[in-house]
Amino acid sequence: MIKTHKIKLYPNATMRRELERLFNYRRFCWNQALETWNSMYDGSLVMADKTLRPNERKVRDELVWNKADWQYEQSARVLQLVVNDLSKAWKNYFNSKMPGHDDYHCYQCGVKLRRDENAVENLIAYAKSKVTG
Repeated sequence: MIKTHKIKLYPNATMRRELERLFNYRRFCWNQALETWNSMYDGSLVMADKTLRPNERKVRDELVWNKADWQYEQSARVLQLVVNDLSKAWKNYFNSKMPGHDDYHCYQCGVKLRRDENAVENLIAYAKSKVTG
């Protein structure tokens, strides 16, 4: 049995400002980490070297190395947690056992597609275009 506690916060104005500052810093760190992760991943594909693939340690070290002066005033724990969460999200994205992994849902038009079937159709269309063009 999982026991939980529900806690409601009533922050004063100072606490609200601090929480807002931490949320903004977390958002900034997430965007920086995602950009770094994607560039490392793209670089590993270009070089065809799996040892260059990003991981939590590499991305965290890169972000710490490139920290701006104002970031040293922020909590280091925020950066650590962001990179950890990004690592988990990346692993879950490629985990075929996750529910709905093979489904693609377009929120703009409402179309639902199977990723594998769509990929096959795209490859066939690409091959036909190369043969005829």
